[in-house]
Amino acid sequence: MDPLSGWPLVLQRLVRMLVFMLFRFTFTTIQKIYWYINGTTHRIRRSKKSENYSMCAHILDIVLFNEFDIADHCSTKNYILSHKRFESPQYIFDNDHVSLITIDEENAIFGVAKQKGMHLWKFEHGSFIRDAQVLHCKQLILVPLNHFHRMAVELGDPKGQLIFLFHTSRCGSTLVSQMMQTTGKCISISEPESINAMARWYKCKGDSLEFRQLCQDVVRWTCRPYQNITPLAYMVKVMPLYNYILPVFGEIYPCSKCLFMYRDVIKVAQSFYRFSRALPSLVLLDTVTKLSPRFDEEYLDWVSSLGKKFIYKFSDDLSLGVIFVTVNCKLYSEFRLNGLKVSALRYEDIVKDKHLAAKAILKFCGLPMSLEQDFLHGLEFDSQQNSDFSQMLLAKHREPPLTLETERLVNEVLKENGLPIIGDDWLLEGTITYGNYQ
Repeated sequence: MDPLSGWPLVLQRLVRMLVFMLFRFTFTTIQKIYWYINGTTHRIRRSKKSENYSMCAHILDIVLFNEFDIADHCSTKNYILSHKRFESPQYIFDNDHVSLITIDEENAIFGVAKQKGMHLWKFEHGSFIRDAQVLHCKQLILVPLNHFHRMAVELGDPKGQLIFLFHTSRCGSTLVSQMMQTTGKCISISEPESINAMARWYKCKGDSLEFRQLCQDVVRWTCRPYQNITPLAYMVKVMPLYNYILPVFGEIYPCSKCLFMYRDVIKVAQSFYRFSRALPSLVLLDTVTKLSPRFDEEYLDWVSSLGKKFIYKFSDDLSLGVIFVTVNCKLYSEFRLNGLKVSALRYEDIVKDKHLAAKAILKFCGLPMSLEQDFLHGLEFDSQQNSDFSQMLLAKHREPPLTLETERLVNEVLKENGLPIIGDDWLLEGTITYGNYQ
């Protein structure tokens, strides 16, 4: 165990964040005065009124962006922005290089890619859409939520099959998302911040008709239509911190399909440790969870609904990965018990027999078997090559070993949560890639 592993990156990001916050405070303070004098503040207030729908889209140039890491909640506070102009919402409809980034309590936030024709859900621009939006957007568009709802009504539901993919992390889910994309007939959107925002809204404010309406609005614009593309399906891969939101989307879209991807617990935990060295927030979390089990409980309550009833007994380099697997596998089992129509994919099955697995996945998603070869083409390159988590970069970090004592403690946790123990066949009920899927 290297107690300093990852900390140079943490300290670098903390310094950068403090400098950015100071600069942003100074910039926005001066900007507020200027906007008040030149009338921009008044126009922003007017744009929120229902009668001003025709010019409600506030376009701002991106001057600077900063975030602690990819796990940070993306918002306008991550940006320094300058006023450009007001536009009709039709501008967003007409330009499919504009994509929904996220929402806050007042606005839907769209990003404008640097070039027309850039579809930022494509893996050539980034392994995760929120990263691609940071790297390749030149402007933001703020639309008040009342107008955003009207836009979503005009847009309507996605025209293709809607598929939600959730996972344990470090299990091959990004690879499956890439495989769907290489069919040429599916749009796969990897971990959009808009879904994360709805999960946080749900956890903080609970359920309501307003919330459900906003969830539908977010799905419609996250899975927006594109010129010259008529997809058979939209796959939305959800960040594992926010899997608890899936039953809500399943109720709003009862015809949608839901898949859960997993992998052997130790393989995930070892990969997760190497992955965490590139995320300052996980380096910090790893440090504090080793200080007290209390932090484990609080963290689990933040991640899901299991925090107050989930007992974890040890903290070492494999802890966080085992937590992610255990929490999300248990969520999967609870979803099935509570009536959510969800099935599972196992990474080991894809490696063992890729053709059988491809047929099972395509059949479950209602896609033609003629797409199999294109689907399997997605296996031929690193799905995270355009991120900080590429195989080449993560290979620089060591893989923590599994000791006998850690194995004993992990098995106790797995038994208590009704999951297979180390050494058993790690197979969950409802796995469609195992055997001959009918």
